[in-house]
Amino acid sequence: MKRFTVILLALLVIVTGCASPELRQQRSQQLEQLRPLVGKTVREVADALHTPESLFIADDQPPGYYRAVTSNLVGPPESRILSIYVSREDAITSGGRRVEVSELFDKKAVGIEVWLARNHRAAWDACVGDVR
Repeated sequence: MKRFTVILLALLVIVTGCASPELRQQRSQQLEQLRPLVGKTVREVADALHTPESLFIADDQPPGYYRAVTSNLVGPPESRILSIYVSREDAITSGGRRVEVSELFDKKAVGIEVWLARNHRAAWDACVGDVR
């Protein structure tokens, strides 16, 4: 089991460390765009990234604990997902799992994450702030 874990970690380092220079540059540009948005309201972040409120869903992880809103990000490259996180204190809990996105839009964003849907959290990740 220990050998498998070491091999898996080595492969992850190789795969994520070998991103093309173009991907690294895109990620760096994305990070520079996202950093100044942390601390603004979720609505301001969505507006700055040209993503309409109507495209977002409230994201509950774990179930019933709503701390983020998630949407497909408009514009190229395609298949990018945007998640905007609020603080744990501002999270909304709902046993019935019914929370309106608008309930999170006036809260302060503490973390922002952009990733390619087809590569689920792969080399194109860009995240700033508290996203976990």
